[in-house]
Amino acid sequence: MGIPGGIKSEIILIYAIFFASLSVSLSIFESKTFIICNKIFISLFISLLIGLYISNAFFSQNIFAGQEKRDVVEITAIVSDDSKEISGGQSIFPVEVLSAKGINSTLTSASGKLTVVSRINLFKGQTIVLSKRNILRKSSSIIFVDREKIKVLDWNSLVNIKILKKRAYILNYLKLKISRFGHGPDILFSALFTGKKENPKGELFTSLRKAGASHILALSGMHLGIIAFGFIFLFTPFFGKKISFYLTLLIILLYVSLVLSGPSLTRAVIFFTLLGFFSLSGARTDIFHILVICFLIQVTVNSNSAYELSFQLSYLALGGIILGSANINRILPGFIPPKLRGILSASVSAQLFTAPLVLYYFGVIYPVGVLSGIILVPIITTFIWVGIVGMFPLPWVIQSLVFTVMKNLYKLIETFSNFFSRFPVLNMRASVIFFIILFVVPVIVMSTRKYYTLAKARSLDGV
Repeated sequence: MGIPGGIKSEIILIYAIFFASLSVSLSIFESKTFIICNKIFISLFISLLIGLYISNAFFSQNIFAGQEKRDVVEITAIVSDDSKEISGGQSIFPVEVLSAKGINSTLTSASGKLTVVSRINLFKGQTIVLSKRNILRKSSSIIFVDREKIKVLDWNSLVNIKILKKRAYILNYLKLKISRFGHGPDILFSALFTGKKENPKGELFTSLRKAGASHILALSGMHLGIIAFGFIFLFTPFFGKKISFYLTLLIILLYVSLVLSGPSLTRAVIFFTLLGFFSLSGARTDIFHILVICFLIQVTVNSNSAYELSFQLSYLALGGIILGSANINRILPGFIPPKLRGILSASVSAQLFTAPLVLYYFGVIYPVGVLSGIILVPIITTFIWVGIVGMFPLPWVIQSLVFTVMKNLYKLIETFSNFFSRFPVLNMRASVIFFIILFVVPVIVMSTRKYYTLAKARSLDGV
């Protein structure tokens, strides 16, 4: 893949990472010269990423060597991610093309990525054959294929394929365990714990999205934090901080390999690992610098992830919390309890930093998400941990109690999500006005405070 002029996108990425690394290195110095250079390197880094995005958006293509797309009637491909259920009982899954067969039975090697929609559930690593006349269309990379036109081949004997096969068995086993929770709790827990959403356009999922809590449904740093800090809390009294961290790290690595993490979950793993090692070593490191190092590691290992929306929202949300929550905290009214102020300021900061991107992709934002998250996240955290306990073999009496608690928590989540979903949303125009007001009011408040502070100081000096 390239861009006009013959410059490969990989070269642009290398330069982008180089400038980002220089920026991180210079950020520890307080000299004005280094600060100016730091800003220049950050600007170059952002410019190169934008250029890389444009080059991939307009010049990426699927390649079929030796024959035209319109002549392809059958392709062999490997599933690159687990299928996700959508409306109408259909599933959607991405595939990487391995070979293509034409109308004259000519078989050629092929490469490229396609998205398939069909009534079949598949797991990452499975090899399939798609048979359909005019299977590829010039205008789209999405293919709608009948179940009968998909042939699932046997699992390969390669080591990594064997691991993926075991993973598929474990997921099917977990699905059976989760189904015992009863209709409703089983669907929600499956979405929250494994990322598998059955009927994602169902009433509860729709209500959660309208309540501004859609980030809760996607596996992200929040879910990893719930699991990681839960195990650290359980292990620390018995093993101490150091061993507890390593045991928890092993558990979350196994968990991430099971659910096949997306960019957001990968960011959370890297960030948790870096934060843990820095904390155990006793080194004083700015948490924002850890986030930047995390970013550099992730884009170096998998540069394509930087183009995914979950990656961008993940870094914007956490960056917003780190950079903006302290300022938001100072602006909030003093009668709010300190702990609630901290949670509320973090929620507002994350919403503010991610709002432009959300508006760009979806055209609306849900301001009530600032409040709904404060109430829903603790309930959902409890729901997840009760569900984890419920998957273990337990005496019938305890298991029955766990299932009852899950049902009640589910009803509570349903009630609050329905309540918050009735709040108004902001479209593009209303959002611009809202954010102007949101930025103008704090500026006025801070300016007024500064004016009265200076006036008071002058009056004291006069006395």
